[in-house]
Amino acid sequence: MSCSRRRSSPSSAPSLAERPERDTSRSAGAFVRIVQTFLCTVLLSAGCLGPVPLPHEALYPAAFLRTRDLQDRLTDAGRVDEARAQAAELLSGERSAPNLTLAARMEDDPSETIALLDEAVAVDPAFAWARYGLAFTIIKEESMERYEESAEHLEWLLERDFTQERNPDLRTRLLLIENLSRLGRSVEQAEEMERYLEYSPNDLTTRYGLAHLYCFKLKDLDDAMKQVETILTSDPDALDAAMLKGRILWDSGEHGRAADVFESLVARHPNALLNLGFLWERHLDDRARALDYYERYLGYDGPNADQKRWYDRTFTVPNRIEILKGENP
Repeated sequence: MSCSRRRSSPSSAPSLAERPERDTSRSAGAFVRIVQTFLCTVLLSAGCLGPVPLPHEALYPAAFLRTRDLQDRLTDAGRVDEARAQAAELLSGERSAPNLTLAARMEDDPSETIALLDEAVAVDPAFAWARYGLAFTIIKEESMERYEESAEHLEWLLERDFTQERNPDLRTRLLLIENLSRLGRSVEQAEEMERYLEYSPNDLTTRYGLAHLYCFKLKDLDDAMKQVETILTSDPDALDAAMLKGRILWDSGEHGRAADVFESLVARHPNALLNLGFLWERHLDDRARALDYYERYLGYDGPNADQKRWYDRTFTVPNRIEILKGENP
């Protein structure tokens, strides 16, 4: 059976008037995206490109995402060697930023992962996934000398709206928050947490972290209380938030209100008893009552008993009890 195609006779070919008009809109659109991506890369490499959004295809290249998803499916199925072989084959064909990033994903050696991603960013500074992968790996491997660099990569991504599409959990901003925390840049960390909570207002864990940051690092007790009250409105049983509320009131000089909060928590956390001991001894002038709370703290075996700090139960509280008993024999 012949596989050759039969050539149409001239008479059977449609005339120009009969031929359907070719739709060039799709190919023209693809060409424009390619040109946009190329120009972004060139301008970024030259240091001329500011924080403007990149074309969708530059941020979410379809071919890269398909191959990445295939890697994940193979890995989840236990076919890791097959996924690695595929990545190696792509890399042998072209050391492009997408191929380098895909190869980096399959590396077990963190130093090799970082080397591949460094090369990917050098090849194409506008390839968002290489920057994200590099920042993630630097933070994961605790490469402290490169924390500033990883923060720059994440800020670059957020400026170009990388996190808003196909990343509903806003991983990029959460990663930047972690990065800023490790750098000790508390003001910027709080700002990023506020922005994150605009998109994920029900993330109570992050909201508690922000309240804690405001209270202990930034000493902004009003904003700390706002975050705590938001948490307790959503979840009245949130123990950590309630404990933090007591501490905020204490630091605000509202010692009576702080004692009321901790009193409501004595059956749920031993540190509520410890805090009451300190409050009544130092601020509310009832040292006999303070002694009672300290002794109850040492004997506490209810929920979260494992949260009693070794130093407090071994030294701090026994020492306070000895002093108070000496004052009131």
